[in-house]
Amino acid sequence: MDVKYLIKENQLFIFVDFDSEISKEFFNNAKKKINNLNKEIITFSRKIGFKGKVIKVVIQGVVMMTITLSIDGSSASSELETEEIVKRNKNINININKYFLDSKSDKYGNYMRPKYIVIHNTANSASSYDEIDYLHSSQNNTFTSFHFAVDDEEIWQALPVIVNGWHAGDGKEISSYNRKSIGIEIAKSTNHDDLVKDKAIDNAAKLTAYLINEHNIPLENVVTHNHASGKYCPHDIYDRYGWDNFIKRVSSYL
Repeated sequence: MDVKYLIKENQLFIFVDFDSEISKEFFNNAKKKINNLNKEIITFSRKIGFKGKVIKVVIQGVVMMTITLSIDGSSASSELETEEIVKRNKNINININKYFLDSKSDKYGNYMRPKYIVIHNTANSASSYDEIDYLHSSQNNTFTSFHFAVDDEEIWQALPVIVNGWHAGDGKEISSYNRKSIGIEIAKSTNHDDLVKDKAIDNAAKLTAYLINEHNIPLENVVTHNHASGKYCPHDIYDRYGWDNFIKRVSSYL
């Protein structure tokens, strides 16, 4: 299995791309293939030296399957967690492109279970891809990182949603928004064309609703960068759109 993985204490997280061979086909025929996939994942876990008892399969940042190994690791029980998520998000049509940061990067945070979504504006006219690409650049020596960048055309993801980024501006304590929130940057926020900016905001609202459904995050836990640490951000939403209007837009997609 050519996949990324993260070991955290006694848990192994395996990150699978939706385009990979074992993902979409498997989840379309889950009951028929569950035993074969279990064996493949357990074999992979042994190959990388995993000694824990819980394996989670993560697709697009969401835990879709949990495998619990027996005491001697010879057998496992599995639980699929896809049906309700798919049902909730069936009316939200988005495509998420992924360009993940290296797990050894200083920008790559700790394991988390997201409880909040923090909304930002980028304060420049760069595209969502350019924002993510800059996170990877050797010229970018800051610790700042976030999960998603959104513009009028695309959505790009830089971090798995079960790993925190450094975007909220309130430190590294376990109680900080950094350590328990998904960061969404709305790109092209200084573009001269309001229609471009409005489309980027609408795409961000769709993505926010999608993440709310996937992670059972309350709508009231969608907050601004300003709420998290006092910075005047997201400036374009504040200045032209209004935060209440953004929340109403998110709600319309739920």
